[in-house]
Amino acid sequence: MSVYVQISDPTDEMEKKFSLPICAERTYSTVFHPIAIRCGLDLCRHWGTFNEVDEANLDRFSEQIEILLRELDSTDQIDTPFKRHYAEKFSQMIVEMRMSASKRDGVIFIIG
Repeated sequence: MSVYVQISDPTDEMEKKFSLPICAERTYSTVFHPIAIRCGLDLCRHWGTFNEVDEANLDRFSEQIEILLRELDSTDQIDTPFKRHYAEKFSQMIVEMRMSASKRDGVIFIIG
């Protein structure tokens, strides 16, 4: 199973096709979830069941992703290619979410 970002209640074909793979559930549960719990990252804590992110908390979500990546980067238990991969993937995720949020008011993203 994988964790994806999708748009809740899509209004057109582009929104229906919006589906960004983030990571495998195992990667989330063994790497990202423990960091989210330890750092109190409420918008990153429930990707196994679903988190909602809307335009009102997109900036806070972006900040929490940056914290998640800093914590990931600070560990010696994870290799550099893995860290680089997720830094790029999460950066692109934020860009895509911001672009979609700018196209219409009220967009809600579901991560899980």
